[in-house]
Amino acid sequence: MNTSKKKELNYQVSLLQAIAIILVVLGHTEKSGHTALSILNWAPIYSCHLPIFLFLSGYLYRSDYDRSPISFILKKVKTLLIPFYLINGLFLLIQAVMNDNGFSIGRSFSFSYWISQPWDHAQPMTFAIPTWFIFALFLAYIVFCLVRCLISFIIKNELIRDIALFVVFICAGILSVHYINLNNPPEIQIVYLRSVIMIPFIQLGHIYKKYLEGKDNINNIVYFSVLLLIQVVVVLKAKEPALKFGLYGIKDMVNSGVPFYITGITGTAFWLRISRILSSNTKESKLVSYIGQNTKSIMMFHLFGFFLLNCLITVISKVVDISRIFYNYNNDRFHSDLYYTAAENPRATLFYLIFGIGFSLIMAMIINRTKGYLHTKTSRKNKTI
Repeated sequence: MNTSKKKELNYQVSLLQAIAIILVVLGHTEKSGHTALSILNWAPIYSCHLPIFLFLSGYLYRSDYDRSPISFILKKVKTLLIPFYLINGLFLLIQAVMNDNGFSIGRSFSFSYWISQPWDHAQPMTFAIPTWFIFALFLAYIVFCLVRCLISFIIKNELIRDIALFVVFICAGILSVHYINLNNPPEIQIVYLRSVIMIPFIQLGHIYKKYLEGKDNINNIVYFSVLLLIQVVVVLKAKEPALKFGLYGIKDMVNSGVPFYITGITGTAFWLRISRILSSNTKESKLVSYIGQNTKSIMMFHLFGFFLLNCLITVISKVVDISRIFYNYNNDRFHSDLYYTAAENPRATLFYLIFGIGFSLIMAMIINRTKGYLHTKTSRKNKTI
C-alpha cells in the first residue's frame, strides 16, 4: 500500500472515530442529542454510535494476537482496565468532596465499591459513567481473543474460520438479548452478557478489514439506497417505532436484538462511507484527527465538561439573563444529576458539545504530555544506568 493511500485510510479511521464520539456526546445532551443527527427517529444516535467503536476495534485487531492472547490481554489491561480504575477513583474522590459541600452527585469514595463496581454493576456512579463501555470492551476483547485463539486450532482456513466465528458470535448475542428480555436477570449477569452482545461488531470489523475493504467500491447512490431500504424494512417490521437501544443495560432491544444488529450494521456502514467520502475529498483536519485519536479521554471527561458549563451557567445567571439559551435550567438537578444538561434548545446543545469535547481534549493533552515526559525521563535514566 502506498504512503498516500495509507495516510488517507488513517485519516478515515480518525474521522470515523471522531464522528462516533461526537454522536456519543450529543446523545448525552438529552433530547436535543437524540434529534440533532436523526431523521424521524429512523436512525437515532443510540442505534449506531457504539457499534461504530466496536467495528473499529475489530478493524484494528491484528490476527497475530490470536497466537499471543496473554500479551494481548496484558496490553488491554494497560490501555483499558487501568485507565478505567484511575479515572473512576479520581472522580469518586472529587464527588466525596462535592457531596460534603451541598451536592448529592453519584457515589462518594468507597474502596470496596471502587474495586468491585465494574464486575457487578452495569455503570459506575461517577462523572465518568460512560466508561462502562471501556470496561465492557475490555471483557469483550478477552472473550473475542480467547475464542479466536481456541478456534484457530480447530479451523485452519482463515476465511471459513472468520465466517464461522461471526455466525457463532451473532447467535450468542441474539440469544443473550433474548435471555435478558425473558428473565430480567440481576445486574451482574447483564455486565457479562452485554459484552457477549458487543462481540459480533468486533468480528465484523475484523472481517471487513481482511476481506471486504479492498472490494468496497459500490457506487455511492446504490450504496446509500440499499442502506435506506434496509432501514425502512427494519422500522416497519420492528415492534417499536423508535430504534433507540440502551446497550449499557440492554434496554429496549425488542425482537431478540435483531433490529439492534441490523441498524448497528447499517448505521456503521453509513458513517463508514461518509468518512471515506470526507477523507478523500477534504483537507485533513488536525482537530478532527486529534478528536479521533483521543476518544477514550472524551469518553472519560465529557460529562465533567458538562458539569463545568453548568457551574458557569450558575455564576453567569446571577448577573445576566441567559434564559433564551438555557431556558429550562434546573439548579436542583445540577446539584444531583451526573448527566444533567439544560440542552433542549439547539443553541444550548452546541455549548455543551463544545465544553464537553473541549475540556476532554485539554485533559487528553495534559495526559499525553505527562506520559511523554515520564517516558523521556525513564529512557534517560535507563541510558545513564
